[in-house]
Amino acid sequence: MQERWVAIDFNGTVSLVTLDSDDPTKFYWGGGSSWCIFLPTTRIVKDYGLVDDMDDDRIDAIELEFYKEFTVRKAEKPFQSAGWISPEGDFYPCSWRGHDSLAKAIARVLFNSDLGARELEQNHWARVYSDGEVIGSDLLLTEDQLIAIVEMIMDPDSVMPDIFKDNLVRTLERQRRMASYANGEQE
Repeated sequence: MQERWVAIDFNGTVSLVTLDSDDPTKFYWGGGSSWCIFLPTTRIVKDYGLVDDMDDDRIDAIELEFYKEFTVRKAEKPFQSAGWISPEGDFYPCSWRGHDSLAKAIARVLFNSDLGARELEQNHWARVYSDGEVIGSDLLLTEDQLIAIVEMIMDPDSVMPDIFKDNLVRTLERQRRMASYANGEQE
């Protein structure tokens, strides 16, 4: 069966969907069975064309192209948001609870891997939650990751609650203690 794969702007979020061949007002998220109707504000931003639903290689290529164009977006500078920080200090923001889908995209684009969050964690990326909690901080973060966290704390445009900044500060304190311990220094 042929399916039309498209990228749509749905309420400000660009998503990869397939269009219903019988009902032009319906689409399916990521080729799955969960459907939704087009809202008046929904628009197609890219048409990938008709694809045989059994052509896994073509579907994989479409997903990779979509991730590169619409999903994997490095921020110009770190700001207070959920997301991932690379070992080089690059910040990739995501929505609340969007870590795993962003990790899947980053892993596909940057590592040619289908392991998602596990790939990023194995490569020492740090996950920043929407409350500022940093996961991956049980390991020593790189200097660039620490700088990114300081930049988040100092973000002048922040609208995040104080708990976000407080948790980032706790991460820096925990990292300082861990570095001291690793260097054989006593507190």
